[in-house]
Amino acid sequence: MASLTTQQITAADFSHDPSVEHSPSADERTSFDGVTLTFHWVTVMLVLGLFTTAIWHAQSHDDVLRVMLLRIHRSLGVTVWMTTVLRLVWRNTHAKLPPFPDGMSQLHRALVQISEYCLYALLVIQPTVGFGAVLTRGRSFTLFWGHVPPLVSHYPTVETVLFALHRVGHGPWVF
Repeated sequence: MASLTTQQITAADFSHDPSVEHSPSADERTSFDGVTLTFHWVTVMLVLGLFTTAIWHAQSHDDVLRVMLLRIHRSLGVTVWMTTVLRLVWRNTHAKLPPFPDGMSQLHRALVQISEYCLYALLVIQPTVGFGAVLTRGRSFTLFWGHVPPLVSHYPTVETVLFALHRVGHGPWVF
C-alpha cells in the first residue's frame, strides 16, 4: 500500500462502502445513456424543423408552399410532443443520468434543473397549445399523411387566444 497515492487509497477504501457518497472524478464520470442522447438529438432536429417551417411559412407569399409548410409544421409539432412524452417516460424509468460535477455549486445545480424542467414544459405545452388552436377552428386539417375531420366545434375566442399564445412561443421572427 505504500506505493499508492493518498487519492488512490481514499478511492479504494470507500468505493464499496454504501454509506459514503462517492462522486466520480472527471475521468470516471459516465455519460448519458444512448437512448437519452438519441431523444436529445431527435428533439433538436425536430425543433429546428419547427422553427424553419414557421419562419418560412411567415415569409412565403406562395399559397401552395404555405399550406405544405403548415402541414409539415403541425406534423413536426405532434412529433415533438410525442417524443418529449416518451423521453420523460424513459427518463423516469430507465435513463442513466451522470452525476453533477464535484465542483458545481448547489445554486448552479438548482438553476440547471429548473431550466431543464422549463424546457420540458415548453416542449409539451407549445405543441399542445398549437394543436388546441387547430382543433378549436372547427375545421378539418391534415396531419402527417392523413386527413383529420373536425373534432370539436368552432370556438373563435379560444382559437384566437390559443393562436396568440402559440405565436408567442415561436418568437418575434415569425410574425
